[in-house]
Amino acid sequence: MKTKRKRFPSQLVEIPREFERHVTGKGGDNLLNISTLTGAQVVPRGNKLELRGPEEGVKHAELLLKRRVVCN
Repeated sequence: MKTKRKRFPSQLVEIPREFERHVTGKGGDNLLNISTLTGAQVVPRGNKLELRGPEEGVKHAELLLKRRVVCN
């Protein structure tokens, strides 16, 4: 018997090309860290990142990603 997993809406965050390297980090380390801190999945989609998870986690992940862009 399959158990139903709760579906969370996703959100796309666009990252300017010149900041992609700073945002993702070496081997995606920054994305993994953000995902671990927030509980939201961070999935690269070209120059956009898809955020999935609980609403608070997605908002927190978006904030952390935007800070990486602003600080670099």
